[in-house]
Amino acid sequence: MRRWWPRSRLWGVVLAGLLLLWQGPGFVRSLRPPRTVTVDFFQDWASSRNLLQGLPIYEHLAQTVERYLGWSLPANLPPGSWRVNAHPPPGILPFVWLAWLDYPDACLVWNLFSLAALAASLVLVAKQLHIRIASWAILPVLACMVVCSPLRHQLFQGQINLVLLLLLCITWATARQAQPCAAGLALGAATAMKLFPGLLFVYFALRRQWTVVAAGLTALLAINILAVCLMGLQTYYSYVAEVLPQVAQFRSHWCNVSLVGLWSKLFDPTPAGGLLVPLWRSATLAQIGMVVSCAIIVCGVAWATRGAQTRDARDLAFGLTVIGMLLLSPVSWDHYLLMLLLPLAVIWVQLPPSGAVRWLWFALVGAFFLPPEWVWKVIIPGKWPWGIVTPVETLTALSWQCYALSGLFVLALAGQTWAVSRDQIAESMAKRDLFTRAQ
Repeated sequence: MRRWWPRSRLWGVVLAGLLLLWQGPGFVRSLRPPRTVTVDFFQDWASSRNLLQGLPIYEHLAQTVERYLGWSLPANLPPGSWRVNAHPPPGILPFVWLAWLDYPDACLVWNLFSLAALAASLVLVAKQLHIRIASWAILPVLACMVVCSPLRHQLFQGQINLVLLLLLCITWATARQAQPCAAGLALGAATAMKLFPGLLFVYFALRRQWTVVAAGLTALLAINILAVCLMGLQTYYSYVAEVLPQVAQFRSHWCNVSLVGLWSKLFDPTPAGGLLVPLWRSATLAQIGMVVSCAIIVCGVAWATRGAQTRDARDLAFGLTVIGMLLLSPVSWDHYLLMLLLPLAVIWVQLPPSGAVRWLWFALVGAFFLPPEWVWKVIIPGKWPWGIVTPVETLTALSWQCYALSGLFVLALAGQTWAVSRDQIAESMAKRDLFTRAQ
């Protein structure tokens, strides 16, 4: 047994089995919420039902809860509660096919569909990067998925991130295989559902892949035209005039991991984000921080993209852009971190086989896996969810995932710098050998 089955693998499988026995039942239960709990999925499901019945898409949640679930929300909702659907009109379209099902059943079907999208994304990334998972590692991989905090939050809330992940993986893979129209269509669909994937248009524009850009903009326009035909222009007016101002109130929320959120927490917190004491109350300073952060991220993406001449360098540049879009999104919830699958995989296959850089990669992945509530309960006990938070606590307990995301951006940028230097050295050596042979 010891000869054919190394002890480390045996312990890995045993620990994975114990984790699955411990966390598996709760994982399965989270796929189907009770009727008495309104998770994020309810917003899109209720809006879809309203669409089929000719009612306003962005109706107050108190009315849709009473109409479709038969009970009433409290009169005074907590400051961090949503009052309307926060998603853009095209983002509701993927849920319309579930409007005929009862709310808990519809959420279960959506979560199973999302898990299928995750499986497809894993297969696509592994195939493109030639990553092979040994049969003995399947159980540990499943255990990691079950305890992954972003995945648990994604499934509990019934969010759309795993569908977005699949669309981003399709965009990357088809562009990699010289299928620009397919890449553009997938990118346009992702941007229609959530606005922040639009940063990838910058990546393709910098690479002068205009077919991808044109196909993406065409898909984006077509999906919005379809949404207008189904929902009417008034829905878009309601989204811009009523929904977006409410979404802006959540920039300083504890769970926002973006750089925009960091500056909002420090200088312009709102009651919807929690009871945060600002370092200095100034909306202007918050805006300056956001603009500077945006400039740094975009410049980093532009430098990496323009210098990417090989497939490996282009993969890193694409992954860097995905990380950048999460850093620059006005609100990046922790379950958005699932979209880091692609950049994490790309960075992993290009890291040196051993050394401190690999340990840094593992540390960053661990930071993304860890439930933020656990850290808050340890570092600032008694303050979660609505205690008064000082600026020092904002810079530490509330910002560690933002720092981890920024660290991953720096790691990808450093990897791109090394890849570009390596390519330049290889090109110089090839030219020298060619000159020597000519002599």
